[in-house]
Amino acid sequence: MMSIDLMTQQQKKSLETKNKIMEAAERVFTQYGFKYLTVRNICAEAQVVSGSFYHFFGTKENLVFLYGKNLFQRVQARNPCPQSIPENDYMNRVLWYFVVYGTFCQYMGKDFMHCVYQMEAGDIFEDTYRTVIIPILTQADTAGLLQHYENIDVLGNLVKDIQILYQGSIMWWCGHKEENEPLAATLEHLLLHTLSAHQTISPNAVLKPSLMLTDTDYQATLDMREMPERKEEDDQQSDALP
Repeated sequence: MMSIDLMTQQQKKSLETKNKIMEAAERVFTQYGFKYLTVRNICAEAQVVSGSFYHFFGTKENLVFLYGKNLFQRVQARNPCPQSIPENDYMNRVLWYFVVYGTFCQYMGKDFMHCVYQMEAGDIFEDTYRTVIIPILTQADTAGLLQHYENIDVLGNLVKDIQILYQGSIMWWCGHKEENEPLAATLEHLLLHTLSAHQTISPNAVLKPSLMLTDTDYQATLDMREMPERKEEDDQQSDALP
């Protein structure tokens, strides 16, 4: 069946310009680091006027969020939950995706992740909750693996608890002085306690996690080919590209 292109020439040109800016931002970040990821440098790299940037993105934070979200989606697609984690081990199935995200944040660096969250531009992990985390927890609940209490929305409260811990951990990590603070391990340990508190005792329940993901070789197997190389910060004060 023949496809019909309904985009006008102006719409195509606008999309090309937007993509051009996004690609320029990725090059600046990859080659020079977050310190030089400014509107001026992005526009210079893309060879567009600043008005085009603000028309499509509004703020640098919005662009950083979109770039981070797209990049994380590619990284997550390369790192599905390993088959060695059983279907009924919902703890480690949930934790796996947070380990991937924690490793992603570590690669991107604290300045980048702080920029994503400081202006409430959005949550890079939002789609993962909707498409992965909540379905896993729903399966666990259907299988009778979640502890229920009278007149309590256990599943809804569990998701809220996880979101609070995860977002709090990200902001704690961003504010920590040591660059190599182990975010993935912190997320895993905090969320493990939360999941354990909601687990019921039943013949089908996995009462203990079969493995600690950050204490095994699983992290070493993560496919991070999409990730940019981290650049060492220098002492230059100008935001202009060297």
